[in-house]
Amino acid sequence: MYSPNRRGSGIFARFLLMTMALITIAGVIPITPRAAIAAEPQPAQTLSATTNGDRVIVRFDDTPWPGAAGTLHQLGARAVQALPAWSGVYLATFDGAEQAQVAVDALRASPTVTWAEVDGVARYTAQPNDPLFSDQLWAQSVDLQSAWSVTRGRPGIIVAVVDSGVSRSHPDLDGQLLQGHDFLNGDNEPEDDIGHGTAVAGIIAAASDDQIGIAGVAGAARVLPVKVGSIDGAPISVLAQGIIWSVDQGADVINLSLVTEQTSLALQDALLYAYQHGVPVIAAAGNEQDAVTYPGAYEQSISVGASTFWGSVADFSTRQNRVDLIAPGTAVLAPWWSAADGNTWTSVSGTSFAAPIVSGTVALLLSVNPELSIEEIRELLRAAALPVSGDTPVPGAGAGQLDAGATLRALLDQSLTATWATADQPVAEALVGRTWLWGPDTVASGFEPYADSPEDERLVRYYDKARMEVTDPLDDRDAPWYVTNGLIAQEMISGQMQVGDSAFAYRGSAQIAVAGDPGDPLAPTYSDLRGVLGTEAAADNALLVQTLDGAGRTGSDQRYAQFGVFAAEYVPETGHQIASVFWDYLRSDGLIYRNGELVNGQLFDPVFFATGFPITEAYWTRVLVAGERVDVLIQCFERRCLTYTPTNAPEWRVEMSNAGLHYFRWRYEDGGELPPRGGAFREQGRGIKD
Repeated sequence: MYSPNRRGSGIFARFLLMTMALITIAGVIPITPRAAIAAEPQPAQTLSATTNGDRVIVRFDDTPWPGAAGTLHQLGARAVQALPAWSGVYLATFDGAEQAQVAVDALRASPTVTWAEVDGVARYTAQPNDPLFSDQLWAQSVDLQSAWSVTRGRPGIIVAVVDSGVSRSHPDLDGQLLQGHDFLNGDNEPEDDIGHGTAVAGIIAAASDDQIGIAGVAGAARVLPVKVGSIDGAPISVLAQGIIWSVDQGADVINLSLVTEQTSLALQDALLYAYQHGVPVIAAAGNEQDAVTYPGAYEQSISVGASTFWGSVADFSTRQNRVDLIAPGTAVLAPWWSAADGNTWTSVSGTSFAAPIVSGTVALLLSVNPELSIEEIRELLRAAALPVSGDTPVPGAGAGQLDAGATLRALLDQSLTATWATADQPVAEALVGRTWLWGPDTVASGFEPYADSPEDERLVRYYDKARMEVTDPLDDRDAPWYVTNGLIAQEMISGQMQVGDSAFAYRGSAQIAVAGDPGDPLAPTYSDLRGVLGTEAAADNALLVQTLDGAGRTGSDQRYAQFGVFAAEYVPETGHQIASVFWDYLRSDGLIYRNGELVNGQLFDPVFFATGFPITEAYWTRVLVAGERVDVLIQCFERRCLTYTPTNAPEWRVEMSNAGLHYFRWRYEDGGELPPRGGAFREQGRGIKD
């Protein structure tokens, strides 16, 4: 973590005599401002992007304007300007680089100065080269389609493009731009005069589905244009205050596609300001293989190198700088502006254009979970990145190439895993002996079509016992129904596969045994249960002795009265009684994980969260279990079927059936559909397959 050097460096010997005098100035200078010094900060002035090393940036500790300006003038400054976006920070211009350096040495020795340095210039990392591409190959290489299955962002997410400005008239950015600021010229018209910032903004948030140009990574997000440079680059003093201002304006993400080889406390201080306010700064890592450049080298930033379409490190991308991950940086199709052609599109290369692909992905992440910390974002990006060469580290590749689809899935997976962990992690850790609520392993994951999801697909994860799903990723993540499990038992019994809130596709009832060993010809199937959906409910407290066989025939057998199972809870919503053993289970307590802590709590909260309401009565049957025919009570609910096996050990008598496996087989293996898109599935006996 960066900690500002409040004392500064030593004093150069060649300036010894002058410095002895300046120590006095820096420590106890009598502040007697000249008549030329204004009592209030001078208004912002238009600055040249070039510098001859004659400008100094300095941050004072709680020193008012007259005192700070007076100190700088006494050190020889011919002009002093307060940086409007940054309290306590001033820009002073001297007569030449030598005088500026002397002033920096004196200021660093003063206990009233946080830091001081010569103002440098950050340059762009663009390498425009190819003509307009007919397709966005870069979007394919990071699997944006899968990311967009989760979200295309939301308008409330703001990405600050601290750059050369943005062309407000570009048709691909119509409606995408907020009111920004031009710190180079001191006005509110951050127009682009070289095209660089327009390309960066377009990659991040070009309007999508408008039949114009390209689709930005986060087309529903908004761009805050912050002009800090011209064709000559950006003064660090201007760049740094652009960062500060962006944070203060409420930016959720900051993109910096500029680099400098000069270490800068001003720049690092600005990055630290963003970091402390929880605003991720996505920085281009640089286009020189052997150079260490900033801000990418600073640990507060998320540093992005450039990759080719095939995922290798681009020839020009840095090998020496700190890199978190790489993203496409060659032949990136993007909006452009030039004085000769106006608004257009072209193909550009450089880490400048890799960084905004990551910035757009971060905007998507924050659209789903605005509470993500910078380090959580960094970890998500790095963990999902595709390694460049197996497990062998590649210089300049960081964790590998961005996989936007996998990154968004990983974020949603956190909610699914947290839902699983509540009841099943204690079972997995052998802390408690009871049936699995979901199952030990994932059977399959990916995206399924669903008409009422925002992007017409929803993320699903299959377990042995059920399926989890996130239908609207932008809903309240803390709501109990953010993660749900579908009406899969009802679908298999009715034969109607749900493809929307009120849309179904007929598939035919599942010819799969509800309980017991697979393939048991005498076990009742989901199809058999279809015939008993309308059966009248048992009387309150009645002993349950009704039976169902593998031919779908019902009956009764008083032998089952010995087990003492009775009708315990009538559910008016569906008109069925819940068997006492199942009602006790649904209201049971046990060891669960809550917010990462192991506590004793309800296994089902709300009670019907995992099962839904009952859709059949409870029936006794005889099925094969590990090759032996035993008595089992079965009852199906909307989402699951429950079984009760009296001969099992007490903690394993009530179990969830394998409805998740059964549904996956019914929909995909028997139904002929391809597995969920963009995920993985577990082949029988062969583990998870990508």
